[in-house]
Amino acid sequence: MVSVVKKWLTVRNPQDAVALLLLGFALCLPISVSVAQPFAYCAIVLWFFYYGRSSLREWRSSPFFWPVVVFVVLLLTGALFGPRPEFSIPRSRRLLLLPVIFMMGSVFRLDATDPRRSALAPLALFVAGGTLLGIWDMLRVPVELAAGTALYDTGNMRDPQLYMVSVCMLIAWWIYRPAAIPWPVISVVTAINVVGLVLHFKRGVWIAFALAALLVSGLTRRYQLAVLIILGMVALCFIPQTRERLQLLQEELEQRTGGRRVLWSEVAPGLVQSYPLGAGFRGLEHEDYA
Repeated sequence: MVSVVKKWLTVRNPQDAVALLLLGFALCLPISVSVAQPFAYCAIVLWFFYYGRSSLREWRSSPFFWPVVVFVVLLLTGALFGPRPEFSIPRSRRLLLLPVIFMMGSVFRLDATDPRRSALAPLALFVAGGTLLGIWDMLRVPVELAAGTALYDTGNMRDPQLYMVSVCMLIAWWIYRPAAIPWPVISVVTAINVVGLVLHFKRGVWIAFALAALLVSGLTRRYQLAVLIILGMVALCFIPQTRERLQLLQEELEQRTGGRRVLWSEVAPGLVQSYPLGAGFRGLEHEDYA
């Protein structure tokens, strides 16, 4: 065990150091963004120090390059011309994390002989982080419920999105089986992430995951996956709390009580008219919705 850890932590060149930092980022991201970000920032600084100009030439050939550039331009334009540039511009610092998109493709390869440089390594560690988060949620939620917290108040908007990504990665593993992992292990890991996805009771994430899984099923022609997803959705409907959340979704779309319908049909058009170039990252406050 000690020799394996020592081998994984051995750094022979700057790319090894960047790979280890990115692996730390992948593992910590589902657990805590605040903990994960320093790994990414350190990796970015190290990468540009050693491979700055050559990497930029490589990244320009990536199919993600121009979409990322357009995204940055639109977000900075909204920050500059939005209602609160003094807040939006400093908060746009997270754009500095975008090089990670290209670094992942440069550092990790499917045909790498070093397991630390395999494209499967960051995916596996992200799923591991999601699994640890799922175990924590399975322990945390009953304690909060016993303390008097309402069930729907125990969740948040961040974690279920990460569970969704983790489960999508696990679906890809079940389809292609890129590594020899014992099926009981991967089954338990999948179950924990699915429980985490359900436990937050976020309907938007449920819908997004179902659509993504059905799309993958169609593109890969693995129609048994579609059947499994449909059966899972039907099974969820037998949980009283799930039925209640789905019934509340109907109220959200009603004119009298629907908060989302009011936001989409009344508030959003006014904001678009007031700030046609965008409002910037977190540039709106509650009073702007009035």
